[in-house]
Amino acid sequence: RIAARSHQNARVRIAAEVKGLVEALRGLPAQIPEILSYRVGEDLGLRDDNATLALVGEFADERAWRTYLAHPAHRAVVTEHVEPVVAARQSVQFIAD
Repeated sequence: RIAARSHQNARVRIAAEVKGLVEALRGLPAQIPEILSYRVGEDLGLRDDNATLALVGEFADERAWRTYLAHPAHRAVVTEHVEPVVAARQSVQFIAD
């Protein structure tokens, strides 16, 4: 049973950077063993006010999630790909049923 799930939505201000950001995020599960499941996708464009991309990560517990946040590979993606291009971000962490 998965105990913790993290959901992120991001609005990217530089559209040309979306594919690089998605690729960088998709590379994290191979580097961070605490990630049980990790899905990243671009918005389908069905509504004008949607975020540009979404991410859903699943972790065994809060400790695993916090380890993921502090992991050097995650920090590198945030520094190199997220911070330069993301205009707004929303996140929620919850217990999965």
